[in-house]
Amino acid sequence: MTTYTAPLDLGAVLAAPLECPACGAEPLRPVSDGDRTNFLCRACGRCWHQELAWTSQVDPHACGTCAEQEACLRVVRADG
Repeated sequence: MTTYTAPLDLGAVLAAPLECPACGAEPLRPVSDGDRTNFLCRACGRCWHQELAWTSQVDPHACGTCAEQEACLRVVRADG
């Protein structure tokens, strides 16, 4: 049986995103939806969630307690 190993950079996997995946602006602002931390781009108004190096855009309809929810909803409406 062959054993394979691969280096894992835990710092990179657990680090907050540095720039917006949509527009490239930085820095992203941490915001909370009450359950988890998301990252808001002030340049384009999109909000992101990162977990284990996977970044996905947040659906603002799911962020009822976030103070930035209305701004995010405007972006989603404008995107059509």
